[in-house]
Amino acid sequence: MWFQRMALEEWFDRYQYEVEYDIGESAVKFLTFEDLKIDLGRLPLRYGFHKGRPDLRGYIAEQYPGLSSEHVIVTSGASEANLQ
Repeated sequence: MWFQRMALEEWFDRYQYEVEYDIGESAVKFLTFEDLKIDLGRLPLRYGFHKGRPDLRGYIAEQYPGLSSEHVIVTSGASEANLQ
């Protein structure tokens, strides 16, 4: 079975290096780990929380009366959020 490519992937192939602001990408453009002062020798590699860090979700929920962290999902970019 062959899957049809998502329109978002087609868009990335065509425009991702031409736009100034790309809100659909989940990565950081034009930065290096050195720019971010990240020592890869001490960088822990692991899978993150599926709904985002619990403490971050709690901080976000505090900004909205009546919501709890269970109402908040933190994603890595707009394309991931679209699947939620």
